[in-house]
This record gives sequence, C-alpha cells and structure tokens, in this order.
Amino acid sequence: MPEIQARSTLRSRVAAAVGSLLIVASLGAPIPALATDGAATKLTITRQPVGGVSGAALGTQPIVRIEDAGGNLVDSSTALITVTSTGTLGGSEATGLAASGGVANFTNLTLAGAAGTAYTLTFASSGLRSATSNLIGLIGGLYQGGKVAYILQAGDPGYSATVLHGLIAATEDQSAGIKWWNGSATTTGATATAL
Repeated sequence: MPEIQARSTLRSRVAAAVGSLLIVASLGAPIPALATDGAATKLTITRQPVGGVSGAALGTQPIVRIEDAGGNLVDSSTALITVTSTGTLGGSEATGLAASGGVANFTNLTLAGAAGTAYTLTFASSGLRSATSNLIGLIGGLYQGGKVAYILQAGDPGYSATVLHGLIAATEDQSAGIKWWNGSATTTGATATAL
C-alpha cells in the first residue's frame, strides 16, 4: 500500500502545481501564450542578395529582420541598419536603411567589383549582432579569359553558398575550324553571336 499512496500523493502535487492548466487543457479551451518578444539582439538576413552586372542594382535585393534572442521578430524596432561590403556599394541605401516594423527591405543597392570575385554584404545596427550574406558574384566582367555570363543562384544545380560558380562565355568567335552538325549537314565557321 505505501507504493499506491506515494503515486496518489505525486498525482496530487502535480495537479496542484499545474492547477487550472489541467482543467483548461482537459476542456479543450485554448491556452494563452505566455511568451513575449524580448529585446532586440541580432540581425537576420531573410532574403539573400544575388549579384547582377557590376555597378548595377543587385539582381535580388536583401531583406533583413531585427530579432530577439529566440529568433522572434521585434516588430516595434525602427533601428537604422547599415551595410558594408567587400566590393563597392552604391545606391540610395548604401549608407543604411531604417527598419519598419522590425524589417529593412532594401530596394536600391548596387555592387561594383571584378567579375569572378566573390563579395559579401554585412549588415549592422548599434547594439545588435551583425549578419553577413552568402557569397555574391557579378556578371559582365572578364574572368579567366572569358566574360562572366551567369552566376549560379540558390536552387541551381551545383549551387553552393560558399563557392562562386557560373558560366564564362568566350570573348571571341570560337567556331573557326570547328565542325557543327545540325542533324543533316556539317558546317564550319558558324557566325552566331548568342550563347
């Protein structure tokens, strides 16, 4: 009998400690959220920037959130978020953007630099942990004897956020002396100017 009495005592203590929570849960009523957003502690990039032509607007503009330690959006924050880069930044937001509702939605950043070089953007705000973007490549410059025509992006086969890959096009006609077969005829000296 002492074992049965011990179990009964334990159940009583648990029920007393949890109190009305057990009653509310057993009735199926919703339990109110007890957690609230904490103070802002960090920046998080929710949309990664993607490169474009050197000196032009980024192909995809970044979005940066202000979050608490638990990763919750601090929607009351209007903090200024500054941006720096390993390349040359331009555009009206190059000196920073004030958050609205805890979010900075950049729309006018440009990045210039050498094609084939990987760049990053770093976002910072006073008193908050900064965030650094994935690698960004630029299109249009010369690289390894060719012209950068495309930089792999998230979702492309072979994409890696830590490695810069893409398509390099020759700057001169490469068809001289090459035999092309179109299914019915063989020719040389193709003159097309597109990839």
